[in-house]
Amino acid sequence: MTAALPPRLAAAIREQLTGGRQWPSPLDLACDLDPRIRRTPALELVNAALVEAFNTPDARLAISIAPQEGKTTLAVVNFIVWALQQEPDLPIVLGTYNQSLANRGGRLIRNTIEANPQLGIRIADDNGAKHEWSIAGKHGGLVSAGRGVGISGRPASLIVIDDPFKEGEAQSETIREQAWDWWTEGLSARLAPGAAG
Repeated sequence: MTAALPPRLAAAIREQLTGGRQWPSPLDLACDLDPRIRRTPALELVNAALVEAFNTPDARLAISIAPQEGKTTLAVVNFIVWALQQEPDLPIVLGTYNQSLANRGGRLIRNTIEANPQLGIRIADDNGAKHEWSIAGKHGGLVSAGRGVGISGRPASLIVIDDPFKEGEAQSETIREQAWDWWTEGLSARLAPGAAG
C-alpha cells in the first residue's frame, strides 16, 4: 500500500522533477519526450482541438484525418499522458474496437509514464495490468476497453475512443448500432458531470 504524500510536499517534489514546467499542450509534451515527433500543420490543428476540449466542460471532439499523420500517438498516447500529468486524479477510459487494441493502447500509455520520471507521476506499484492501472497516491488512472466491454462501477472524467471500427466495419448497420449502444449505454453513462468524451 502506498501512502499519499502531503499535498505541499508532493507539489514540491513534482516541481523539482518537472523543473517547474507543465507542458502547455500534448504536442509540447510529445516533442519534449520524443525528438522524432515533428510539428506538422495537421498535428497543430489536432493539438489545439485537444487542448480546447480538455479545458471545456462537457466537450465532445471527433478527429478524422488521413492515416500516418501521427494522430493516434498524439490524440491517444500523448494526450492521455498529458491529461494525467495535468490532473493526476483524472479517471480516464480508453475505448477502441477490440480488447487487444485497447490493451496495446493502455500499455503504450503506461510505458510512456514509466519511462519518463520527469512527468512527476508514476504508476501505482500494485497495478500489474496493462488495461487497468492507477497513478500512485492519486485517484486517476486508465481503464482500456474494447467495443462492447462493460466498465460498470468505474467513473470517467475523460473518455478517449480511438478507432471504434476496424477497417470495413463502419459499413455494417449492425456494427454501427452495437458501437452506438456501447457509447450510449456503457461509456457515456460513466462520464462525470462536465467530463469530456
